[in-house]
Amino acid sequence: MSGPTSRLVRVDPTTGAQTALASGGNFGNPTGITVFASVSAVPEPFSIVFLSLGLGGLYSRRYLSSKK
Repeated sequence: MSGPTSRLVRVDPTTGAQTALASGGNFGNPTGITVFASVSAVPEPFSIVFLSLGLGGLYSRRYLSSKK
């Protein structure tokens, strides 16, 4: 019974294809590896709700203070 094999792979973000860069070594403490995440900045749905509630609160506070 052998243990798991360590591998370092590159994943093409457009196709999902994996290219093996290194395998079989001890990757217990790798250094010099940079990860670039190509994630588009999409806010969480609740952050938009909280932003609108906060802006609505600020607007209503300003509106009510101008009525005095």
